Amino acid sequence: MDAITVSREDERILISIPASINNKYIGQFLDYLKVKAIAAQSQATDEEIVELANEINQSWWKDNKQHFIK
Repeated sequence: MDAITVSREDERILISIPASINNKYIGQFLDYLKVKAIAAQSQATDEEIVELANEINQSWWKDNKQHFIK
């Protein structure tokens, strides 16, 4: 398997990923990086983030619990 390489050019970090890696995983990795970039710019407190996460989890559970409980 080809190696994953990382290099820097000016203000950018370049990541080279073998084409054999599933696009789904590359997409998930890119989504993760986008979230980290947004979070780094956030001025929200830890408490606000926890509260938002709890609201999201409650909403998700309300919409999806029928798939888990029969």
